[in-house]
Amino acid sequence: MLLRDHFLRTFEFNVQANLRIVEAMKSTDAAIDDALAIMGHVLHAEKLWFLRLDGFDTGSIPTWPKLTLDECFVLAAITGDNARSFIRRLDASALDQHVQYCSVKGDVFENSITDILNHISHHGAYHRAQINRILREHGAAPAIVDFISFARE
Repeated sequence: MLLRDHFLRTFEFNVQANLRIVEAMKSTDAAIDDALAIMGHVLHAEKLWFLRLDGFDTGSIPTWPKLTLDECFVLAAITGDNARSFIRRLDASALDQHVQYCSVKGDVFENSITDILNHISHHGAYHRAQINRILREHGAAPAIVDFISFARE
């Protein structure tokens, strides 16, 4: 499997996991403000990273926005489309290219596209686990967001 194809599959999983988390959050009546804040962060961070990868200034994009569940659902679909579109444009040599960007604190960094794509994927997985913990604590069913479950489908 080519690395580009690996990332297409990884981000298809990422999109499905984000949508499943949002659906799980919609299925509970419990106050899950913490989980909603984390999901907004995940989605805005993904938006921010893909804008950076496309060379845009992301200094004005908040990383912890206040979103509704419906806004999260829409943004999850949009960020998924953005991810697929970006990755499909890559060839093997592009994955090794470095991108310079400013952090939200204004610090300048440079990383390979491969490292950034890995970061985006792992960042989302980390925070989805936090959301599942919050759902469990409120008596709600957690979303099934394991990669192997996605791979079995």
